[in-house]
Amino acid sequence: MKKYGIYRDENNRIYAIKPVCTHLGCELSWNNLEKTWDCPCHGSRFDYKGNLFYNPAVKDLEIKLDKTEE
Repeated sequence: MKKYGIYRDENNRIYAIKPVCTHLGCELSWNNLEKTWDCPCHGSRFDYKGNLFYNPAVKDLEIKLDKTEE
């Protein structure tokens, strides 16, 4: 079975990522206040689109889906 992290923005655009940190593979958790994917192991943070913005990870998350729902 596969897990996905899914976020729908205010314009109904859906973003689905693989919720695994690109640093050492820890499972990410959703931070609803900041709208970020956070790594509980070493502190890396990614925006809801999967873009890295806080280290120690060095690359973005794997994107599974990026589309607008009608």
